[in-house]
Amino acid sequence: MRMLRSSLVPFWQIRHLMAKVKPTVSSIAERLKNKDFPYAHTVWQELRQILIFLAVIWGLYIIDWATGRWISSHLGLVPRTLKGILGIAAMTFLHADWEHIVGNTGPLFVLLCLLAGSRAQSWRIVLYICGVGGALLWLFGSPFSIFSSQPTAHIGASLLVFGLITFLISSGYFERRPIPMIIAVVVGFLYGFTLILGIIPKIGSRESWDGHLSGAVAGVIVAFWLIKQPKSMQDVWDAIPKRKARSAGTASTVDSSEIV
Repeated sequence: MRMLRSSLVPFWQIRHLMAKVKPTVSSIAERLKNKDFPYAHTVWQELRQILIFLAVIWGLYIIDWATGRWISSHLGLVPRTLKGILGIAAMTFLHADWEHIVGNTGPLFVLLCLLAGSRAQSWRIVLYICGVGGALLWLFGSPFSIFSSQPTAHIGASLLVFGLITFLISSGYFERRPIPMIIAVVVGFLYGFTLILGIIPKIGSRESWDGHLSGAVAGVIVAFWLIKQPKSMQDVWDAIPKRKARSAGTASTVDSSEIV
């Protein structure tokens, strides 16, 4: 009987401890389900999507190579042309040669993993960077190459790479949170020099420096918008009645002072 009682005491202590821990675990689980929680996912949950994304880029490169570069010649981004608008969505998946796609694959994989590990809904950020950067390149980029007087298409994932670099650095600066700041330092150390060299025009080079610059500017714009904007449009609408009330109060004060 004494042995039985001695074994039951730890059991009831454990049960009492679990009763206290269970609400804490439940609250953490609820926070992880909340989409606004910035670290509600891990790199492993998005690693498969990153690999699929890179596989699509490589698959299109092989198809483009097999068809004599038909895809890249027709779907590249040509600034300020109606045809070139398609390149805003397509240019990230198109590459000129083996060296081009290999040079983009490594940084793209590293930066996408860092993005996935630091922020929820990372693919929305990728779409924003590609859209804003592509639009900037279409509006302000050069449609001609120094090697030809004919309109030249901009292709490659470099715009996205430079956008991710500046996004991760800018978000660390804007948020001032430990994880984004650490990632900002790591990205700055790994790719800061590449960022500076990539946005400088080079004589005799076929690199799209204006595409790099457009992506870098887009990364800063997206980081500022996502971090500095109101948490939801409901916050904006909730603020409108308060502003109207303040305006009404100010007006009534002015009216009464004028009457007096």
